[in-house]
Amino acid sequence: MTLKLRLLLTIIPLVVVGILIMAVVALQLGVNESRQALTTVAEEKLSIENRQTGDAIRRYIDTVDSQIRIMSSESQVEQAASAFISAFDQYTAQRGPLSSTQQNSLNAYYSEDFASRYQQRNNQALPRPLSLVEPLTANARSLQHDFIAASDFPIGEKDSLYNLSNGTEYAVLHDQYHDYFRTFLNEFGYYDIFIADAQTGNIVYSVYK
Repeated sequence: MTLKLRLLLTIIPLVVVGILIMAVVALQLGVNESRQALTTVAEEKLSIENRQTGDAIRRYIDTVDSQIRIMSSESQVEQAASAFISAFDQYTAQRGPLSSTQQNSLNAYYSEDFASRYQQRNNQALPRPLSLVEPLTANARSLQHDFIAASDFPIGEKDSLYNLSNGTEYAVLHDQYHDYFRTFLNEFGYYDIFIADAQTGNIVYSVYK
């Protein structure tokens, strides 16, 4: 075997190995650069989406805040709030206390209808449903019986009741203002609208009851 042939047989494998090593290194560098580029693009996209989502949430909150401020400052709403608080405080005195049958009806609503809906939504039973009734004032119990337990409308549709026609000031006010608040709620997609007595913490009106 000539010296030239020996040199070729020695050099060629080294060159091939060198080329393979360079190819592997180049491929690895290319993969790393591609991965980094894709990661950077993904991070930038997520960052943009995050800012857009944050801006959308802030705009929504600002819109809701403006709606609430404007609505709460309207003279009609102020008059309604004042009137509902007074009517709430006088409700039982005007309609009379709950009879034992009516109290049982209210208890049954919590232990059956309300407890059943609670279990459906939470996948667990509601412990002691009547514990929600026990701390209620006489006025709260009377109103909850008349507008919720005794209502023919199912849970989630209690807002369909307008006028009890029971001669109380509250029933008259409810018939007068309920459509206004219900329309506002449906127009802007609110969960509910409440009127609260800031002095006692009582919820004196709720669209969905």
